[in-house]
Amino acid sequence: MRWLVLWIVAAATAAIGVLLLYLGPNLVPAGKGSAPSPLLAQAPPALIAIGMLGVVLGAIGIARSRWRAATTTVDDRSSGQRSLGVRRTRLADSAAIGGFVVAAAALLAVILVELVWPIVASTMRAGPCDQNPTVACFRAHPDYYQETGPGSGGYSTPVSRIGNDILTPILLSAWPSGLAAAAAGVIALAARTNRRRLAILAVVLGTFTVAGMGLQYLAFLVSGGD
Repeated sequence: MRWLVLWIVAAATAAIGVLLLYLGPNLVPAGKGSAPSPLLAQAPPALIAIGMLGVVLGAIGIARSRWRAATTTVDDRSSGQRSLGVRRTRLADSAAIGGFVVAAAALLAVILVELVWPIVASTMRAGPCDQNPTVACFRAHPDYYQETGPGSGGYSTPVSRIGNDILTPILLSAWPSGLAAAAAGVIALAARTNRRRLAILAVVLGTFTVAGMGLQYLAFLVSGGD
């Protein structure tokens, strides 16, 4: 139970860090012409880092302590209690199975976008204007190059359109999906699901997806990204 509590507290800490990162300036607006509070600027990355470390440690602890744990059953005295227990177990089993499926899908999406797609994109055919990257050439090949916006002066290629319009939304959805899947696994374990190992896998896979993307985002912030 202490590992479950650690995971929940750490996930809440990371979520608070993310909320402060995006909503902090609106919650505590700086005065006109003044710089934002240094504490407000440094708190979100610190909370995210602490939360990511906590969920990883919690997931490891859950996996180690629960994987070989014996499954215990409770014999309720009344038929009403027994029926309620069966209903709760079914819901917990559904949460474990659903959490595992979503966690596996989120992890697979990250692997495909981050590792496989760059390799596939590098093998796609070269553009007709690679040797002559001028606006006139781009306009002469509207089937390959498309203007990114009216009067923007920028043009996209099929590779960039696939990446920006399809793969980027999938990648962005992997973080909340992984977090939700891990949370479903935690709930299933707390409710004493019979699908204990699937619930543990949901927690582990979802946690490492969330932690990996969180650490990547922190590295982006540390390197000066906005």
